[in-house]
Amino acid sequence: MKCFSLEQQGYVTDAGIPGINGMGAYYIVDAHPTARPGFNLEPSDRTLKVGFTQSIRASEKLLVLPPAGGAIERSGKIVSVLRASIEGTGEQAVLIPERNDDTENALVYIDVGAGYCQYIRYQTGKATVVRHACTAGEEGHERLLVVLKPFEPIVAVRSEKRWILWGAEKVRETLTIRFDGKNVFYDVQPPPRW
Repeated sequence: MKCFSLEQQGYVTDAGIPGINGMGAYYIVDAHPTARPGFNLEPSDRTLKVGFTQSIRASEKLLVLPPAGGAIERSGKIVSVLRASIEGTGEQAVLIPERNDDTENALVYIDVGAGYCQYIRYQTGKATVVRHACTAGEEGHERLLVVLKPFEPIVAVRSEKRWILWGAEKVRETLTIRFDGKNVFYDVQPPPRW
């Protein structure tokens, strides 16, 4: 399977104006991230972290593949997985070299956060969820490792609570994530009018 990361990134920028945050430094979150090929393994234990408590280890067979084969890339201690398959399920799932019968799908790590909203939840439909993480203290910030078949959607719903109505959900936007056989992309739909 082709491997992709769809991750919300944060970065610090300097606005040049002294303020509450110090010398004009502001933390900005990319609310609508771009999918990138591959995902990075943790340098210390060669696992893919899905949340703080869950991870999937890479097999030794995958880690010893030569970078020229296109399955992995190395840069110092960082190993990026570009093509792999999954063996086993649940806690026993392991990243292995890509099988011949597993080349049409995509293995996607999704961490799109909540953008400018408070909560996110996923509607996975028929997609195969390899690992799902939502740790204590991170309510509303779920992460997924999922197998996507071409054009089979996953929907990420970004919302907020409406306290006037005792916590009813107010959907801000939905991201419909798909794999077209080559790349991962998504459409953003605004919420319905209230």
